Amino acid sequence: MAKLYKSFNIKTILLLSFFAILVYTGCKVYPEMGKKVNLDRSWSVYKADAEGTGYSILDEINTNNVQNLEIAWTHKFSDAPAGSRGGNSESNPIIIDGVMYTLSARHRAYALDATTGTQIWAFDPFNGEAGGGIGRGVTYWEEGTDKRILLTAGDKLFALNAQTGLPIPSFGNNGWVSMNVGMRGDPAKISVIPTSPGIVFRNLFIIGNEVSELYGAEPGHVRAYDIKSGKLEWTFHTVPQPGEFGYDTWPKDAWKYVGGANNWGGMSLDQKRGMVFFATGSPTYDYYGKDRLGMNLFGNSVVALDAATGKYRWHFQTVHHDLWDYDLPAPPNLITVVHNGKKIDAVAQTSKLGYIYTFNRDTGEPLFPIEEKPVPASDIPGEQAWPTQPIPTKPAPYARQFVTKDDISNYSKGSHDSLMMRFNAFRYEGPFTPPSLQGTFMLPGSRGGSSWGGGTVDPFKGIIYVKSNDSPEIATMKKVVENETSNLSVFNQGKALYSTYCISCHMADKNGDESGNPSLLAIETRLSREDALNKIKRGGGKMPSFASVIAGKEEAIISYLFD
Repeated sequence: MAKLYKSFNIKTILLLSFFAILVYTGCKVYPEMGKKVNLDRSWSVYKADAEGTGYSILDEINTNNVQNLEIAWTHKFSDAPAGSRGGNSESNPIIIDGVMYTLSARHRAYALDATTGTQIWAFDPFNGEAGGGIGRGVTYWEEGTDKRILLTAGDKLFALNAQTGLPIPSFGNNGWVSMNVGMRGDPAKISVIPTSPGIVFRNLFIIGNEVSELYGAEPGHVRAYDIKSGKLEWTFHTVPQPGEFGYDTWPKDAWKYVGGANNWGGMSLDQKRGMVFFATGSPTYDYYGKDRLGMNLFGNSVVALDAATGKYRWHFQTVHHDLWDYDLPAPPNLITVVHNGKKIDAVAQTSKLGYIYTFNRDTGEPLFPIEEKPVPASDIPGEQAWPTQPIPTKPAPYARQFVTKDDISNYSKGSHDSLMMRFNAFRYEGPFTPPSLQGTFMLPGSRGGSSWGGGTVDPFKGIIYVKSNDSPEIATMKKVVENETSNLSVFNQGKALYSTYCISCHMADKNGDESGNPSLLAIETRLSREDALNKIKRGGGKMPSFASVIAGKEEAIISYLFD
């Protein structure tokens, strides 16, 4: 059987990307909502509060004096080896009782005095070994004098004493539990690495995970752990198993081999209703779905569950049978709005497509009509793109949806003619044009719209703020013959594997891309072979773990990169 993979050439500049800050006021946010959110003058939860507003009532710093700000203190994390690159930190610090809890670029946890920057404690979840991976923050829980920091690092969930930074012995295996346990695959052969912090409901820690986006990936189970003991309390299967709602949107045995459909962007919580809300990414493989024909619930969906039990409440799927990597990358915003003269508790979800989807929080019913619109069919043999996709009627999209020949650069006739020739060579029939063998122009691209930062809500002014990116891409499919590498040298096996698994981020020339995926040229000057091998197995930075995807073949890729 032939497999297919996608390769990008986003260095072909047909349009200039730009960033913009937009505001959405399609429904007025009810002023009383401001009484419910983040008024304790701290920042105790990822994105400020359980509702995911990203809002603070603090007003000492404002538009009249922000230009006068000066550095109050600087803390330099000491866990990076001398001479190494600093790395990329995406941690959103939380602050409780004057203490800041955050992660370094190498995924070490720190407690700092928020007034002075003085280190109170540090915790290394990797015990001195090379660590890393994306870490967007930690989670705080307390009951009386028992105060804990919940931290995920690699495939482990740690419970730390918030005052000392020491693991709590009564939690799991002397302070940690393996998140590989309870997944589909052998815990010793897979790697599940959450990137965004979980959320707390009573004594439960609820969290999604980051998995590979390639064949062999694990499914995106959402799970709840007892914060005191570390016991796994419930699991929600985002790739439904037999007898579960949504199972009939997949081939019969897809739950045994399909991965992804995972929540990697974080969650929101309605404490009063006891409901947890999250959004999911695409199923694997991202750009080819011959082996997962159907709508593929709960991929690319906003999902509401009973937080105590994990029982399904409602969902809305924003992309059917995703072939474009249109993940929903951020936690939903829980807002209260006045709609048609009535006050409604609602859910607002930003997206890579540049749409905001708004729903009744109790029922999942859209506040504005969302219409199923016909979209282009796939021309890949065996692929069946879903014939329609849901398009919100309101509010208008905040990312560009179309491109015409008039948009092609006309700086000079020669450059215009050259770019026009290239543009005409691609397949493009508007939004949701499927990837193709000839190459498909994608707008928005998989890095379009809004990413994991999502939306920020001002409940008093009735505004949702969204940072948006117009980022087109070229998606080209190529046939890969199964087992075609068996007679190749180790170096050439690595080259073939690189073309299958690495080229979409690091490019055919190994030089990376403009979105931040790093160059792998002269990698031997920055990493040892052992460090590179560990990164392949564990993930690091933007890169997920490939342990379950290319098991036994890691040395071939190392040979291609280093030799």
